[in-house]
Amino acid sequence: MRLILYSKPECHLCEGLQEKLEQVQNITFELEVRDITTNDT
Repeated sequence: MRLILYSKPECHLCEGLQEKLEQVQNITFELEVRDITTNDT
């Protein structure tokens, strides 16, 4: 399973969630973080 976290720089809520997801990442999912302030797809 792949989980995509849409984030932006300097977002304390995004950073907090990313930290928590990284702690449980070894369960069964791959975490990808995407910066919502860029237009990369």
